[in-house]
Amino acid sequence: MANSGTNTYIDKYSVLFLRVTRLAGLLIPFVAVAYGIASATAIVGRSPIFNHTGFVVLSVLFIGLGILQTILKASTPFNLGIYLVFYHLFATLYFVVGPGFLSPIAFCWILLAFITEIFYGKIGGIISLGCVTMTAVIIYVAEPHKTFQISFEYGVYLSIIIVSCVLVVLLRRVQLVEHQDLMLTQIEEKFQREQLTALINSVGMAIASTSNTGTIRIYNPALLELLDTTDYLTGKQLDEVFHLYDPNGNPTSLQEILAESDLLVERDDLSHQFTNGERMNLSISFAPIQGSRTATTQSPDGYIFIVRDVTKAKSLEEERKEFISVVSHELRTPLAIVEGAISLLQYQVDTKKDPERYAAMLKSAHEQVIYLASMVQELSTLSRVERGASDAVETINSTMLLNDLYHRYLKRATSRGLQLILELPPEVENVVCSRLYLEEILQNFITNAIKYTDFGAITIAAVNQGDTVEFSVMDTGIGISKSDQKRIFDKFYRSEDYLTRKTSGTGLGLYVVHKLARKLGVNIVVESELKQGSKFSFVLHKIPADHTFGL
Repeated sequence: MANSGTNTYIDKYSVLFLRVTRLAGLLIPFVAVAYGIASATAIVGRSPIFNHTGFVVLSVLFIGLGILQTILKASTPFNLGIYLVFYHLFATLYFVVGPGFLSPIAFCWILLAFITEIFYGKIGGIISLGCVTMTAVIIYVAEPHKTFQISFEYGVYLSIIIVSCVLVVLLRRVQLVEHQDLMLTQIEEKFQREQLTALINSVGMAIASTSNTGTIRIYNPALLELLDTTDYLTGKQLDEVFHLYDPNGNPTSLQEILAESDLLVERDDLSHQFTNGERMNLSISFAPIQGSRTATTQSPDGYIFIVRDVTKAKSLEEERKEFISVVSHELRTPLAIVEGAISLLQYQVDTKKDPERYAAMLKSAHEQVIYLASMVQELSTLSRVERGASDAVETINSTMLLNDLYHRYLKRATSRGLQLILELPPEVENVVCSRLYLEEILQNFITNAIKYTDFGAITIAAVNQGDTVEFSVMDTGIGISKSDQKRIFDKFYRSEDYLTRKTSGTGLGLYVVHKLARKLGVNIVVESELKQGSKFSFVLHKIPADHTFGL
């Protein structure tokens, strides 16, 4: 509220004071009338110019004013000023025709002057005190016997009212200064909070601030995105929001972890479980907010949390470890065979013994070197896929691509006594994708078909299907069992079937195909029966007739 002049703004304190003022304006008239009745019946003293009729009329008007201001609730300075004028007028007349100035009820004028000063400043307070002084003078002049005692009492009553008003106003101004300081502090705190909120919201990582008991105070949108929720989190406990489990699968309470330490803590071995049962690996870092501490209060004021989803990183780390383990195992055997064959061949050459075995040992070493070269090639392709080094797309002539693959592998198929067939309609639509990825997928299907087919034919085909083109490679080979079909795209997986094991293979080919298919956004369809052959197919969107690639 304003220190001087009309109240210029409304805050919650002003609203509360207005309510108290209305209540006082309602109750005081009733109290004053009750005291006036006691004065009229000579129970207590009365004014020297007491008037019974005037007192009755004034009492009715006084009570009516109190009820009226309570119902209408003055909300503007003008309306409030009208009410205060009437209260001062009625108060003056009340003391003149009622109990007089030398009565305890006169001290209620302190409240009237105080309210006037609050809403109308120093000038309003002076006018109110002038009214009470005038009232005291009017009644004193009408006293029939002006003794020293009566004069003294008038002076004392008036002095008490004026001095009390001044002291109350001064005390209020002290409180007002404190209130303004508090408001400035709140404004500064709000500004700092808004700055902090804006800063937190601009950070891509999920961040939350909590109390020392784990109640969430502030959080950013990244936390909602991480938890896949739109719930309002402020006021919730951490364990209501995070459903954590340790590496052994046991439920873990984040609030218990907080209680155990007041230092910086980092945990990357916890996982959060969603309502649908899925789990997400988390890296959680939290640091205490160190406020003022006393001998009796040692706990921090709260905590700042930074939460990251490390599921992919964990998965990549596990894959890396598995990759190193499996590759080292897969390389050990062919390297041992090559080393043994070359050592034995060297021995045979040095001793000039059994020259007929040279060819067999050279063939064995050569096969293993080819196997190693194949693995290196597939690992190189896999590395390029993981890096996205060949993601660039281009317009591919489907007919030319399949013709090129057909002639590239015709000799290899013929050498194994197999028939290689190319089935193409007159006009196969062009497609737009990465040439490397598409060619690698088809090459893998063709080489596998040749490897695992002992007799019969291998068919390379493409056919238009609406706005897509279906590519397929079909063979009459050994086939794949239903159980193996679920795992053939796993890294380093090879069937335990003897028909498969009698041929060499790295177990990486179809895994690479699976990665490439995901890059192209296609789904590989496998149709196979044991000893009946297999068909691998997928569809790509064809290029529209009016499309100009690269523009």
